[in-house]
Amino acid sequence: MKALRRAIQFMQPYRTIVLFGLITTILPVIMELVVPRLMQYIVDQGIRASNMNAIYRGSALMFGSALLGALATLGQGFARAQLSQGIAFDMRTQLFTHIQSLSYADLDRMQTGQLMTRLSSDVDTVRMFSSAGLALLLRALLMIGGSMVMLFVTDWELASIMLVLLAIMGLILRTLLRTTQPLFVQVQQKLAKLNTIVQENLAGVRVVKAYVRERFEIDRFIDSSLDYRDQNIQVGRLMAMALPSLALFTKVGIVAIVWWDGARVIGGRLTVGELIAFNNYLM
Repeated sequence: MKALRRAIQFMQPYRTIVLFGLITTILPVIMELVVPRLMQYIVDQGIRASNMNAIYRGSALMFGSALLGALATLGQGFARAQLSQGIAFDMRTQLFTHIQSLSYADLDRMQTGQLMTRLSSDVDTVRMFSSAGLALLLRALLMIGGSMVMLFVTDWELASIMLVLLAIMGLILRTLLRTTQPLFVQVQQKLAKLNTIVQENLAGVRVVKAYVRERFEIDRFIDSSLDYRDQNIQVGRLMAMALPSLALFTKVGIVAIVWWDGARVIGGRLTVGELIAFNNYLM
């Protein structure tokens, strides 16, 4: 929460851009949520009823929603770029200014590589999150919330089952995040250590050569680089096991719901258009 509050503070000078980005994030989601209902309308009121006017109306509305969503997404891209670069500039400037104000005692306690990591990769990570990560997170939350509302409107019984599946997936994701967060922190720490070794050798290359310490420094660099590599591999292996398992759980749930929906269509309790709309919301 503290990190989130700090991020919001950096966004305050860009309130207009944030508001524009929020609108252009919500609008495409609404347009996407409308499409399955339009498909349901085309199938039930147009194709099955042999009503070409309904097909034309539904198709025109689908095209209009797609066009409006595309324009909003374009505007969102411009807003994200301006916001992320502005935040990154402000963070770099504030960090560099803070470093200049540190005392000699503070600087002695810090490694140069750590400071370099803060000014480069850490700031770049925040920039990427404010550019893509934040928009994707907001979009995902809106899509999940909006899809659940539309699922309940379409078929409340199956939507209730889907709600249980989403709760289970949420618990899995929560466990995954708790497991991976310390590992990502260790990755950043090992990167900072590696940057420190590089910086020290570049700054003191003459001293290293004068005392014939090249082999020692090379071995030290290789050891640190191997630690960094192994830590990344550990994170990669965990993600490689977790994400396919989560995807498999999702697909099994969708298959079960489609099977149940198909039986209801055959029994006349669900229309083909409702089945198509429901499956699109599941995706």
